[in-house]
Amino acid sequence: MKTIVVVSDNHYTPFPDKLKSVINEADYFFWLGDGISGLGDLLFHKGFHGVKGNNDYPAFPNEEVVDVDGVKCLLTHGHLYGVRQSYLPLKLRAEELGCNAVFFGHTHEPCEEMADGVTLLNPGALCSPINPSYAYCVVTGNKLITKIVNL
Repeated sequence: MKTIVVVSDNHYTPFPDKLKSVINEADYFFWLGDGISGLGDLLFHKGFHGVKGNNDYPAFPNEEVVDVDGVKCLLTHGHLYGVRQSYLPLKLRAEELGCNAVFFGHTHEPCEEMADGVTLLNPGALCSPINPSYAYCVVTGNKLITKIVNL
């Protein structure tokens, strides 16, 4: 069993201590862009994987594929796939890369959907003034279990 914490769109919002503790206990920490300056020591998490968002200019890739115990995950911010209009291009990209799941941000809206066997997960936005959220995932037996967690 492996655990994953997924965060996107923190912008200039500090990570609450409670969330930092959850991240530090997880096997993986996936950061989906927009707010690199707020990551601090979390950049050095043993299972850190990050992609840049439309407001980031660091040397992070636009997308990354990570295999977690047989679950192949595509990480991207989402803006390059037009996720505000449709998830179809994102799903097609995941299928093209042979991914079981795609993690994305950009919209600031949490989303957990299944489309033709591909899990689409947006953890929402840590910076949301109304409903800040992240995602907690468990991979067990080649199966991905996801949960949006409201702060």
